[in-house]
Amino acid sequence: SPSRMPVVAHYPHYRLYQKYGDLYSSALQQLEKEGKCKIVILFDIPHEEVLKILSSCDLVVGKILPQIGWFGKFELESMALGKPVVAYVNSELFQRYKPPIYNTNKDTFKYDLESILSDIDKQRKLSRAGRLYVEKYHSASNLLRQLDRAYSQSQQ
Repeated sequence: SPSRMPVVAHYPHYRLYQKYGDLYSSALQQLEKEGKCKIVILFDIPHEEVLKILSSCDLVVGKILPQIGWFGKFELESMALGKPVVAYVNSELFQRYKPPIYNTNKDTFKYDLESILSDIDKQRKLSRAGRLYVEKYHSASNLLRQLDRAYSQSQQ
């Protein structure tokens, strides 16, 4: 129901990489205080448990690391589970690969998160696109096809 508060899962990457500052906590806490969402922090939890929690969330906040500007396994698993993902992808990579991610950055994060939380249509589109993206580029069968191709080329 629309009156249910959205649950946002967040993996705080910066706790692993001390050199990266915490660019999200204050914005997340503020949005939670304003009653716009409930935040679930996924850190130091067994992988199976993470997947279980992710599958019951509405939205996922991934990496927002200005020095990196890309995403990884956590975001891909979220997409595979059909969850809309908010992360930072640098503009060159975003233009080139067009990943189905709600792109944000450290300066616009709070505004962007509010926008996507209030846009159910956009969330649904990202959900569908994310699943397709993972199937197309990261599925085991696709990987095997690529390996096959590479192997047969090396045998010629």
